Amino acid sequence: MSLKLKTIFLFWSVILITLFLPSTYFLDLLQKEIQRDVIYNVKKEINSVQFILEKCNFKKDKEFFDTFIKKIGKVIQDRITYITEDGIVIADSEVDKKRIKQLDNHASRPEIVQARTKKEGMSIRFSGTIHKKLIYYARKINSSHGLPKGYLRIARPYSTVAVVLGRIKKNIWGITIASLLLSGLLVYIFGASFFKRLNRFVTVAKAIGQGDFSRRIYNSPAKEFEPLVEAVNEMANNIEQYVATISKQKIEVEAILNGIDAGVVALDKQGKVVQYNKAFEKIFPNMKNYVGKSLLEITIDTNLHQSCQKALQQQINIKNLEIRIDKEFYNVNIIVIKKATDLGAIVVFHNISELKRVESMRKDFIANASHELRTPLTSIRGYTETLLDSDKIFKEKGKEMLRVILRNAEQMNYLLDDILKLSRIESGKEEFIFENINIYKIVEKSWESVKHLIKQKDIKFVNMIDKEIELISDRESLLHVFQNLIHNSIKFVPDKNAQIKAIFKQYKHEIWLGIWDNGPGIPHEEQDRIFERFYQVKKYVAKGIKGTGLGLSICRHLVHNLGGRIWVESPIKELGYGCIVWFSLPKRNN
Repeated sequence: MSLKLKTIFLFWSVILITLFLPSTYFLDLLQKEIQRDVIYNVKKEINSVQFILEKCNFKKDKEFFDTFIKKIGKVIQDRITYITEDGIVIADSEVDKKRIKQLDNHASRPEIVQARTKKEGMSIRFSGTIHKKLIYYARKINSSHGLPKGYLRIARPYSTVAVVLGRIKKNIWGITIASLLLSGLLVYIFGASFFKRLNRFVTVAKAIGQGDFSRRIYNSPAKEFEPLVEAVNEMANNIEQYVATISKQKIEVEAILNGIDAGVVALDKQGKVVQYNKAFEKIFPNMKNYVGKSLLEITIDTNLHQSCQKALQQQINIKNLEIRIDKEFYNVNIIVIKKATDLGAIVVFHNISELKRVESMRKDFIANASHELRTPLTSIRGYTETLLDSDKIFKEKGKEMLRVILRNAEQMNYLLDDILKLSRIESGKEEFIFENINIYKIVEKSWESVKHLIKQKDIKFVNMIDKEIELISDRESLLHVFQNLIHNSIKFVPDKNAQIKAIFKQYKHEIWLGIWDNGPGIPHEEQDRIFERFYQVKKYVAKGIKGTGLGLSICRHLVHNLGGRIWVESPIKELGYGCIVWFSLPKRNN
């Protein structure tokens, strides 16, 4: 039940108690006074009736006595009964003569019993004869003046008293109901105003409880609430300051944590996650909320979980734990927090995948470079030794063998040039000379410089670049890019019916240039990596198609420095296989 209803019911209870007790007392007192007044009037009437009866002589004519009683009864409008000493009714103003003899003996009636000893008696009771509640008053009559010994009784309807009392009760109840309604209305009006102010108080208190610490209570519902209002406002002010300080510190900590590239996660004493940074989310992206979970629930790496448990139980730091998550490698350090009450340990995940990839590519590069150098060196050494050992062979095949030695030396030089060029580009020492260049001629020159690498393959080359297209760019860089791309296509196209095309697309602010071939293409999962240094497509390495892994990396750096970008389209939509290596160049006015 609401406080408003409780207040109304309380007021009503007070009003009912306040009106009930005086009203009850007043009604009881009034009832006695009315009864006393009625008895007084009845007594006066009985005196008058006795006086009249004593003046008449009824010794000879008893029937006339009953008739006379009835006449007097009609005059005074009250019931008159005369009863003998034995309790036999001999006259009654309200009962027919024939029925008088059938009436019960009245000797035991309360008023008769009382009059027998005290000469007068009174009672209020229901009459079975006339079916009414009556006030009975009886007087003992000694034999005199012709009246028989017995009791003269007058009965007046109690309804007279009841009507007066009922009217008074009705008025009292009316006043009571009106008082209740008026008091209820006043309490409701007062309560509505009070509770409206109180609701504002409660609303602000709820808002503070829900985290809106800027809210304040400005109006007190009542003077008695002012200390509470001050206390709540002071509490909200203190909480706002504390929350602002904590929030600032939290933001600073989160900013620091999120600024760290390594994944960082804080564990409690039981090894459950308490806090983590953005880098940690990226390491384990398959879960929405990590708080309250163990690392075993986040990752199935049991070695990591056991190491964390060991660190927490033995209070020791564990460093340089190497784990693998999906395709990435991490160096994990577990640092135990000994003085904190809630924190157990900090776990830091350093991604060493790139280091491992670079190391792997370095090893591959050394192996490939060694192979690429060893092959021509072996050839050069073999031919040189042959020429030195035999003058006959020198005279007959000297020039031919020297050409082979020259070609192998050029191959070695080409490899070393790639290494040195990549080093210059990455260090920013490569110089670029921008000038007006005809793209068609650059492509033709590039093809001429690498077509000797075709060997036994049946390759058809088509230069589809518009002969009129000219760009402001660096000649040597473009020449190197096209040479590398065409060289790659020559290595991977089939031995028969091979096709290589130089194609283009023109746009408003840039032009796309590409080398198209009908080779097997590049697997989708490796397309983002083929521009990395030393990287080679695995399935081609397995087939014995090798290189230094530097060509496309050099192309990427050159195109980037020329203001463009480079990417792969494979397979070609029209063929379902093949490859196009695109690169874009901006259109410059000067």
